[in-house]
Amino acid sequence: MKKENKKKKEKMLTDKGFELFYSNLSTRRQLIRNIWMTGIGFVLFIVGWFRGSIDKNLLLILIVVFMMSQAYQIGRNYMAWTEEKKKLEKQKLEQEKLEKYRQAQKQRKERQNK
Repeated sequence: MKKENKKKKEKMLTDKGFELFYSNLSTRRQLIRNIWMTGIGFVLFIVGWFRGSIDKNLLLILIVVFMMSQAYQIGRNYMAWTEEKKKLEKQKLEQEKLEKYRQAQKQRKERQNK
């Protein structure tokens, strides 16, 4: 993917407010969504277990598959989120260094003009 397209996609990601599509969420919001969807999935499986509408063996297989997929998604999103946090912190440090450098240059110019 080109850098331009990647930057556009990063700008489009939603971190606040409602978003219908999962792929448009930021990694932090995807992580949050996966965590609460795990709870809702458990509730649905418990209701299915007590209603007896699905065979118990099939339900156990579905629970295992669901939990494995959720664990994978949560782990992947957590890793991506921590990577983003590290990149943002690094960018902030670089920005602060650049700002200090610019201020130092301004002070030098002011001293030279006096």
